[in-house]
Amino acid sequence: MIDYKSFIIVATFFSLWISVYFSIEVESFLAYILILSFGIIHGANDLRLIERKYINFNKSVFTKIISAYILFVGITGGLFYFFPITALTLFVVLSSYHFGEEHLSSKINKSLKTSPILYTIHGLLIFSIIFLCNQNAVIEIIQEITNKVVPSHYFTIFLIGSITFLFLFFLVKLKTKEIKLVEILEETFYLLILYVIFKTASLIWSFAIYFVFWHSIPSLIRQVKYLYGNHKASSFKEYLKSSFLYWVISIVGLVVIYFLFNNNENLFTPILFILLACITFPHVWIISRLDKDY
Repeated sequence: MIDYKSFIIVATFFSLWISVYFSIEVESFLAYILILSFGIIHGANDLRLIERKYINFNKSVFTKIISAYILFVGITGGLFYFFPITALTLFVVLSSYHFGEEHLSSKINKSLKTSPILYTIHGLLIFSIIFLCNQNAVIEIIQEITNKVVPSHYFTIFLIGSITFLFLFFLVKLKTKEIKLVEILEETFYLLILYVIFKTASLIWSFAIYFVFWHSIPSLIRQVKYLYGNHKASSFKEYLKSSFLYWVISIVGLVVIYFLFNNNENLFTPILFILLACITFPHVWIISRLDKDY
């Protein structure tokens, strides 16, 4: 396995430097570039991952999976249109589970029934830190999507609740020897680093830092290993080649949205998050169907 922890830490502190010395406009530009490159690419090979899982992957199986994938996207878009509060809540919860699974799955027994709960709580804590550190921007986005104003003290409650539940779960896992004390201390150190970053960076830059450096790149590395059995440069090239069409479609979509909403920046960011949600829902479903040794 490639040792990418050092890279993540260096990239995170470099992102902090950008937050201190560059404007919010620069942060937003870089955030969009990272999200639409590494962020989108890490979810661009979902069908290849499913094909790798099923030995008897034929046209019939492909049709069913692609139909389900499109259905997920359609349902997600419909939820945001008719039930925005429900859709936004599901996006946060499912993304939290997905983030936590990527971050913690290598450190605990994935066969445990409580693992999904731990993954979700860990991801919720990440979101709660981002929300609390950028609460004014979050309130504006939620209002744009749902027409509801969230009281600012809700974010403090969200953070305290997430910390409490994660701490209790870690204590239980520590007692049953399913996680080591050094790993808990390591996670605490990471969370403190992220708090400093999120407190300094803008909302979109904070999200991009975690989404790309802490989630997408590690996930991409695992996917390459799963698909090709190694981390050779040729395998990464093959992965990028198979992701290229999906990536181009995403970029074209972003450009279209930009020209449609470039006069209303407050509307552009909420729509970007809605598009990410439409992609995230089926992606989480695909990843959940892979073997536990993924």
